[in-house]
Amino acid sequence: MKFISIEVELIDDAKKFYKLYSIWFFAILGLLPDLYNLAVQDGLISGSNAPALLARAINIIAFVGAASRLVKQKVATEEADPAAAASAAANAMTNLADAAQKAAPALAVVASTPAATTASAPAPAPTSDPHVMVPDDAPVIAPAPTIPPTA
Repeated sequence: MKFISIEVELIDDAKKFYKLYSIWFFAILGLLPDLYNLAVQDGLISGSNAPALLARAINIIAFVGAASRLVKQKVATEEADPAAAASAAANAMTNLADAAQKAAPALAVVASTPAATTASAPAPAPTSDPHVMVPDDAPVIAPAPTIPPTA
């Protein structure tokens, strides 16, 4: 009888696992049910303890996540023939061209003439923020007059 043999290879610098942010995340995730139960027991939170099934499920997810982070994953390689890849690329380009032709009427830009401006219209006030764009034909709002204080 032959069993499936799984060869596990760890990531580079696996000995420094404690420096990985994902390991810290999974460790905190695994501690959350216990921290919640501790807060309930100390009276910091009113309520019931975390359900045992939920707590175990979170602990298992945290363990599997941390363990899978340390295992080196193999790079997926596609062994497709070049003719099939070229055919797929040609089909994608054809589909893209068809979609562009169908969408062209919806994306048509209508040229319009700018609104006629009168010679008496003042120029828009410059803004102090260089990221704010003010159109040339934007109305200028005059600042409110200040009333001097009375003595």
